[in-house]
Amino acid sequence: DIDNILNNSFSLIEGFGTNGTGNLDEDPMFVLATDPSSAPTDVGNARLKVGSPAINSGDNSVVSTTVDLDGFDRIQDTTVDMGAYEHSSHTVSVNVSGLALNNSVTLQNNGADDLVVNNDGIHAFSTAVSYTDGYEITVLTQPTSPNQQCLVSNPTGIIAGSDVVVDVTCTTLQYLVSVDVSGLAGGVTLGVMNNFESMDVTNNGLTQFTSLLNDGSPYEVTITSQPSQPNQLCEFTSGNESGVLNGSDVVV
Repeated sequence: DIDNILNNSFSLIEGFGTNGTGNLDEDPMFVLATDPSSAPTDVGNARLKVGSPAINSGDNSVVSTTVDLDGFDRIQDTTVDMGAYEHSSHTVSVNVSGLALNNSVTLQNNGADDLVVNNDGIHAFSTAVSYTDGYEITVLTQPTSPNQQCLVSNPTGIIAGSDVVVDVTCTTLQYLVSVDVSGLAGGVTLGVMNNFESMDVTNNGLTQFTSLLNDGSPYEVTITSQPSQPNQLCEFTSGNESGVLNGSDVVV
């Protein structure tokens, strides 16, 4: 029985009940735990994760150094941590730009900790990340009003002793408007216009306007000149010659 060998206090020894003061019998939540049977070893990471029971559970009266093995302050809150390393956690934030007015994007860190962002600027995830732990920022849901694509720059990394800010850039998706003409006689021209772009159509089939339009933008296709020689009357038949772009190209 370890109690008959060690007179220990303010220690965390998982799996052994002890009678000393301030002892804990819990998982210490190391960043990377190792099998005790492999000791001594330099494999593993004995730094503490967020939520470790060893945080703020030590005895200040026995602290004999001002820094831990990483060189950080030995006491960072009111009470020293158990173990060789003082827990150090840092905030992970995103700096969002280009998000359209009244739009939103949902981001995650390490596959959880959903963060809904409704405007440009810096926004922090609610869960801090421990020193030497990794982070990975991903987009859970893209903006849809209008449709946008948000891309994360340098989405992964390791916490190296300070807070992290990751850039997220959002751009509005763009689409094309086309006309699908049928019955046009050979050698004649149909003049059409979309918003402020005009073009001449000389063949049956699909003809695209060259201007890309942002999702959510209005469009209106009009006939500016009818074919002549022979004279023909062209008219819209699909009923969608005007509208608002919504997630796809439009064919009139």
